[in-house]
Amino acid sequence: MIARFFRNTLILFFILFLFVFITGKFDNKIIPDDINAVKAKYSYMYDSLDYLFMGNSFVYSGIDPIILDSSGYKCFNFGISTAGVSYYEILINDYLKNIKKPPKTILLLVSPMTFSSAADNWQAYPIHRYLISPLSNEYILFRFNTYREYLGTIRKSSVKGFKYLKSLITNNSASKRDSIFQNKGFFPSKEVYTPQIYKNSVNLYKSFLKDEFPKDKVNDLIVMAKKYQNMNIRVLFFEMPAFKLHYFFSKEYMVSYNASLQQIKRNNFTIIPCKNDMDSTCFRNIDHMNNKGAEIYTRFLIQFLKEHE
Repeated sequence: MIARFFRNTLILFFILFLFVFITGKFDNKIIPDDINAVKAKYSYMYDSLDYLFMGNSFVYSGIDPIILDSSGYKCFNFGISTAGVSYYEILINDYLKNIKKPPKTILLLVSPMTFSSAADNWQAYPIHRYLISPLSNEYILFRFNTYREYLGTIRKSSVKGFKYLKSLITNNSASKRDSIFQNKGFFPSKEVYTPQIYKNSVNLYKSFLKDEFPKDKVNDLIVMAKKYQNMNIRVLFFEMPAFKLHYFFSKEYMVSYNASLQQIKRNNFTIIPCKNDMDSTCFRNIDHMNNKGAEIYTRFLIQFLKEHE
């Protein structure tokens, strides 16, 4: 009796997993009206660039390609929410495989957040499913050891896939895609930081005080940068203003982070320094710039790039 119960349970589990697995394969048939998914799917539209900016939401909030264009630079803002070293790898590799001519320079964001526990959130932002050449959840599982996220990721994929199979209605996300084309990956915001915004969001940042710095991620980042260099692509690193973010990482974490910057420099890479003279009117929340901040920072970048061409 017990053996039969376990056998039936195992069969039921297998059928359920098979259902989740199969329906999950259709999760990217509907491109969500989301800046991250649409940007990844249509990144190939930006070919033969002078500069490709890679990073997390700090990048898409703080670098305005239209201002860069007005200075004669052809660029694309490839900032993706929660992007860390692993996202950098899959996004840039996918982009390079699907364009005709690689960018002259790739700029990689380095920030305490790049290496934090919030980086590369596969479950919340399954960006690998919306690449030009999508990657499976199983590839991500074995390539990046995402065992903790795997069940949640395939569950969400199954829900999206089942929704597609049930409706068989595609959504081309035209409005969001048009916005991305117009802004070249930049996410504009006129919102200005207030103490109330801090109060409403501070709890989202407190957990970072428990983070331990992942030194292996720095090694992976350097290996990746050297790979692109070997493809005759210039690679630069850059830091960005993040207002009050540094208060939410421990002293030990920041010591290791600063040591990682020195490690990057010892490998003969340039790190564009952070611009630290921006006040609260340049930010929309605890760590993201608004339109005013983006304009100031983008013009700072232009000046630096002109001086180091």
